Amino acid sequence: MKKGHWLLTIALALLVAVPAVAQQATIGVYFDAAGTQTTGVFNGGYDVVHTAYLIGFVETFVGGAACKVALDSHILLLGAVYPPGVQIGDLLAGVEIGFTEPILGYFGQPVVMATLQLFTGANLLVNGEINVLPFTPKYSEVLLADVNGTLIPATGLTSLLTIPVATEANSWSQVKDLYR
Repeated sequence: MKKGHWLLTIALALLVAVPAVAQQATIGVYFDAAGTQTTGVFNGGYDVVHTAYLIGFVETFVGGAACKVALDSHILLLGAVYPPGVQIGDLLAGVEIGFTEPILGYFGQPVVMATLQLFTGANLLVNGEINVLPFTPKYSEVLLADVNGTLIPATGLTSLLTIPVATEANSWSQVKDLYR
């Protein structure tokens, strides 16, 4: 019976300790919807568009965010698609995002706040930076908001995009014509 009490005591201690060591809230641009890849290495070209995601991590239900994104001069933001709700501003100058339905952020779940379409043209690029910054001068910090509207300071992350090889879509007959 004592063994059962010890297990219960350890389980309760872990439940109490987990919120105390919750990680810092972050917002970053990721190259996968799971929020695991802040570095992307892709082939480029005039007809290649890269998908990235603006994702927040915080241990709460998220109701919104405020930030902006600064891109390397060789990267162009073609568009951003947000979950249902309201967006005031744009991502490059600064945007406030409010969700119609709160998004679960607990247990390390990624909160996808926007799907981005990035274009690099035929530029070759090594570690082109994509930075999440505060929406200044309105806010001095990158922010997330919980469902009660409480603002939560977050760390803006830096992501890196590398385009080592430019590609073009050619048919085999077009390639053969080059050598005639």
